[in-house]
This record gives sequence, C-alpha cells and structure tokens, in this order.
Amino acid sequence: MTHSDRRDNDGDGLIDCDDDECPPCESDCSNGLDDDGDGRPDCTDADCDGSCPETCDDIRDNDLDGLADCVDPDCEGECPERPYCEDGLDNDGDGLIDCEDVSDCTCEYPCDDGADNDGDGLFDCDDPSCDPTGMCAEVCDDLRDNDGDRSTDCDDDDCSDFEACP
Repeated sequence: MTHSDRRDNDGDGLIDCDDDECPPCESDCSNGLDDDGDGRPDCTDADCDGSCPETCDDIRDNDLDGLADCVDPDCEGECPERPYCEDGLDNDGDGLIDCEDVSDCTCEYPCDDGADNDGDGLFDCDDPSCDPTGMCAEVCDDLRDNDGDRSTDCDDDDCSDFEACP
C-alpha cells in the first residue's frame, strides 16, 4: 500500500499517513528530522507536500495548489524572467525542456560546428534554426536561402553579380 497518493487504498476511511497500515510518514514537517527514515527530512519529503511553502527549484508542487516551481505565483521574484534554457529541466512545467520550449526559450545555434544542434536533421547553414548572420554565404544556384535573408538564388541581392542571374 502506498502512503503518498492521497487516497484511501484499503477502504477503511483513512488516507495515507493517517492510516496505521501505511509505512511511517514524515510526521512533523518542521522539526529538521527525517521522521520516516527515507533520507528526506521535512519539506524535502513529498509526505509534507501541502504542509510546506512552495520550493521554487525542486520540480514539485510543494504547496499542492496545482502549480510547481516557477509556474507557481508563490515563486514570483525567485525565478528568472524567462526559464533558464540550458539546464536540462522543464523550468515552467509545460512538458518542454530548454530549447524545445520555443514559447519561453530562444536558442540560436552555431552554423559552423558540423552538428545537428536541434535534432531536426538539418546541419549548419542548411538549418533555419542556425543564426546565419555573417556565417553563411548565399549559394546562387541551389534553390535555398543560405544566408537567412528570405531570398533565394537570383532573387537574393547577394547574387546580383552571379553570371547566371539576369
């Protein structure tokens, strides 16, 4: 039987830590001790969720208001203006990590490292996610916008001297 799912698992009317049939729970969430011996004292233990203020960097909803970390208004002023975009975490709880989270993160990738930095199958100057400014020259006969100025081949001012362009 689990003691942290907020349910009466055995139908006796007692929930989680109130049920003697459950393993021990964190009984005092402010005594600085690990009451249940799981290695997590007080508010670091999920048993205390709902009894503790929101901790803004543990990816948990500590105060049980349905919002975790930087999405929780209780963390206002403790979180960066925009979620940190290179820490491998889903800082705003929307299921997207770092540069996958295009609504919160703007990531520019280098155009000269020979890598598919964003995992879309496109490399360097062939990738629209790459910041081509000063890095990628327009190739005037490949039907692509190599330099990122939204013009291709002979329609690109960079190809005005190219002999095949009128």
